[in-house]
Amino acid sequence: MAIYHLSLKNGSPGFASAHAGYILREGAYADRDEDLRASESGNMPAWASADPTAFWIAADNFERANGRTYRELEVALPRELSDEERVALVREFVANTLGDRHAYTWSIHSPEASDGAEQPHVHIMFSERRIDGIERDPQQYFRRWNPDNPEKGGAGKDRYFSSQSFVWDVRNEWAELANEHLERAGIDARIDARSYRDQGLDLEPQLKRGIAGHGESRGVLSEITRENRERAARNGERLIESPELAIEALTSRQSVFSRRDLQQFVFRNSDSREQFEAVSLRVFQSPELVALTGVGGAERFTSRELHGIERRLVTQSGELANRQGQGVAAPIRDQVEAGRSFNTGQREAYRLLVGSSSLATVNGAAGTGKSYVLSAVREAYEQAEFRVVGAALQGKTADDLEREAGIRSSTLHRLLGQLDRGEMLLDARTVVVVDEAGLVGSRQLGQLFERAEPGWPRLPCEGLFQ
Repeated sequence: MAIYHLSLKNGSPGFASAHAGYILREGAYADRDEDLRASESGNMPAWASADPTAFWIAADNFERANGRTYRELEVALPRELSDEERVALVREFVANTLGDRHAYTWSIHSPEASDGAEQPHVHIMFSERRIDGIERDPQQYFRRWNPDNPEKGGAGKDRYFSSQSFVWDVRNEWAELANEHLERAGIDARIDARSYRDQGLDLEPQLKRGIAGHGESRGVLSEITRENRERAARNGERLIESPELAIEALTSRQSVFSRRDLQQFVFRNSDSREQFEAVSLRVFQSPELVALTGVGGAERFTSRELHGIERRLVTQSGELANRQGQGVAAPIRDQVEAGRSFNTGQREAYRLLVGSSSLATVNGAAGTGKSYVLSAVREAYEQAEFRVVGAALQGKTADDLEREAGIRSSTLHRLLGQLDRGEMLLDARTVVVVDEAGLVGSRQLGQLFERAEPGWPRLPCEGLFQ
């Protein structure tokens, strides 16, 4: 069963090097290396590239007394993945979260869990200080940043990592990426970043021993097991009474689910064969369940609510694609195009995205010049006095969109939050570029449409154009 656990911790001055030794199982912790599966460091300044622990020692020695020497993400890894698959997942998560701008060290541990199986998890230590291309020695690196003369100060800290937005973004990014890797591996299990309470589900979560609790006594573990069985039994009774709870839970992170997905969910939330069968029967009889036929006739299910959302999205997308907006005037369009060396495909994509349709989607293979085209699209719209904003599921993708195409971008989660809080308004003079739009879930895309003004913003979706 794939479980969700992600916590964010602060590193106090003087403890960075000791904690690095702990997660790397080095020095005083070398005798605990039996649970170490993999470790890696990256984005280190030149003086720490050969020995990453030198970076954390310098953080202890030179970070200001009330400063934070590191931040740490502690994340549970799916049991269903192999060691190699977990490493690939962690590497991609670190790249998406930190890019090439922040020093990091991570280690995967896999101690024994309360049920006798493994409990894989990763510790990711990282520095909030940005790599900006300026060479600094260890002492200068950790000095206070000088915004007027950056070369005279230390590496600046990215305050985003101290915000509530980062907590929200990283939790959702982990769920999205872990589920993507589970799907790649052909595994049906999925994780959800939200608790049952956050999902609005009247179900009790299972007690977790916690990553740091692998030394607990058998008596404590037996008590946890007993309590979890009682919770499962109570959840089973609730599901018999309200089977739609199971359907809501199963469609919270994916549009469709299989019979096996349902069976796994019911198994976790029931405590006997009789209760398992009773819950399953009630779910299959629920009017909230919609049966679908998948590729090759595979049996798939969804909720009536999500089925309605996707039907509305199809209708809205068709209406927007056929609706004529303002677009970029021909003189500006042609002037920007004249400054580019487009091939035929790039020219067609550019003209579609700056045309008069209120929704435009472009597909393309990797290496076809996405950033080159989108940079021109941004330039044309800005000359026509439109505001251009970008969004993507993952922080690294949004980062790349901003750096390579010059489009100010954020994660889609963050954009929706800004719209909800009134920090941003989508109007008829706003262009939203959604990078890798084909990966966006139906609910999120529906939320984006719903938050647009009645006049609708233009929505050129970059889609799978890579």
